[in-house]
Amino acid sequence: MSETIGCHTGDVAGAPSTSARGEGRHPEQSFPGASGAEPLSACRTGDPRVLQATGARPEMARRLAALGLRRGAQLTLLMRTAGGGGIVSVAGARIALDHSMLAELFTVGPVGTDTKDQDSKDAA
Repeated sequence: MSETIGCHTGDVAGAPSTSARGEGRHPEQSFPGASGAEPLSACRTGDPRVLQATGARPEMARRLAALGLRRGAQLTLLMRTAGGGGIVSVAGARIALDHSMLAELFTVGPVGTDTKDQDSKDAA
């Protein structure tokens, strides 16, 4: 079931998985199958994204999937909260997530767009 929702259940490059208290690997470390993806915590607000993988524990990944946050879901980080979390829009719903959960949701830009090219256009 972990493959269907993009969940990582093992070690990452020899680093231990995160415990329930957030100990272990760095929260923004990438996962196998998430190449080219960046954590939602590093994304700009308002940009449409596609969820590629989640680094959450399997039980949390199932809960996120029940809320609509599953591989291939289109989502947008609507706003950031004072504690570093954010409000995410997915499938017409708004979901509040803390910073550690945003760091475990790996996203890519929508198919057919390149966010790096857009950043260079914004700078010009």
